[in-house]
Amino acid sequence: MSIEHLGIVPKLVGALAGAMLSILFIEPRNKREGARRFVGSLIAGPLISALVLHQTEWPVTWEFIALSSCIAAFLSFPVMKTGYRVAQAWVEKKAE
Repeated sequence: MSIEHLGIVPKLVGALAGAMLSILFIEPRNKREGARRFVGSLIAGPLISALVLHQTEWPVTWEFIALSSCIAAFLSFPVMKTGYRVAQAWVEKKAE
């Protein structure tokens, strides 16, 4: 069975759960940051869930697709924030 057979629904359910967990556990400074993180997580969850599912070697079932999307959405903000900080430090170092 392939992921395409199950459709986008489990990915969206998982991404929604991961986005809500991200907001709950890492409190945003303001509403704008919260909205940006929520939307970013909703986009990143379904996009990265196939990679998470492949790396963990979980079976392709509804539950594991939703779980992989939840993990991807939850971790997307800290990963993007770290990437931004690394890029910013690299640009500052290059400017010196």
